[in-house]
Amino acid sequence: MAVLDDHRGLAAHTIVVMTVLAAVLSLALLAARRADALPGLLAGTAVGVADVTLLSRSLRRFAAGDGLSARALGAGMLSRFLSIGILLGLVLCIRGLNPLAALVGFLFTPLAIGVSGVRALRRDQKALVDVADARR
Repeated sequence: MAVLDDHRGLAAHTIVVMTVLAAVLSLALLAARRADALPGLLAGTAVGVADVTLLSRSLRRFAAGDGLSARALGAGMLSRFLSIGILLGLVLCIRGLNPLAALVGFLFTPLAIGVSGVRALRRDQKALVDVADARR
């Protein structure tokens, strides 16, 4: 199985990367004496973690289902986008949270997915090179 086919493992690594990014930025905010932005950052990161979890669950379900139609795939992804959009909208509407910090926390999601994807592809590429070297 290719690493990118392991949706659960890819989601776990993505969540770890998001957590590390949030921790580093939290320390930077504390050093800059901007502790008021921490709740917004944590709320945005939590929405991002929910997004990755829902994405992983959807991809596992779609990979397991043989007879899924395009309509079912579209409806599943649309419901995920709507759920995350509503969650992010609620987080941005909460008065005590810094909306910019919440957006930054949520934007850790695509960055972490990219980092995890590149890591997974490099591991696959290294495995292929090792197999090719063993055949020589």
